Amino acid sequence: NMISVKGVGVDTDLNCPVCEKQLNIKIGKNGHFLACTGYPDCSFTSNYLRDEKGNLSIVEKIIDNTKVKDCIKCGQPMVQKEGRFGLFLACTGYPECKHTESVNGGQNGKDIGVNCPQKECSGTIIERKSKRGKIFFGCSNYPDCTFASWDKPVSKSCPDCKSVYLVEKETKRDGKSLKCPNKDCGFKEQQ
Repeated sequence: NMISVKGVGVDTDLNCPVCEKQLNIKIGKNGHFLACTGYPDCSFTSNYLRDEKGNLSIVEKIIDNTKVKDCIKCGQPMVQKEGRFGLFLACTGYPECKHTESVNGGQNGKDIGVNCPQKECSGTIIERKSKRGKIFFGCSNYPDCTFASWDKPVSKSCPDCKSVYLVEKETKRDGKSLKCPNKDCGFKEQQ
């Protein structure tokens, strides 16, 4: 029978760096983590690594409280923090200002070299991953520009409806093709 670690946790041989009490492995909504048994007096938590022999070690939190830049919403300093999706920049004016940015300026993906097709947008299209790991394509000026597509945009206009871009599609039946993103237009070009 497997033991449940949800409420109680599994004992470890590691001690809390704050209060020296024992650390337990617990399960939260984002997975396993180390938590101090001295809770609520000590609220220390951390991720952990397990080596090939099964020994645990505490992962140091990467938090730099030095000002990185000014918040574009309120002008207060932004600092680097670590969340469930990795590193990000947060406004020190929280909770009044809830502005955040990813560490690499919102471009959590690679530029595919296509300009954003939205009118009056100077951004480029970036390949990104959704929270569930699926690839999609969005504008580098997000959230100011909300262009997004599951299919890869291509810098080629549609000869039928004059749409400013086409998308790459790949199916088992048809193979690779370029299609017009306009649902009313049936343009399709085999690759």
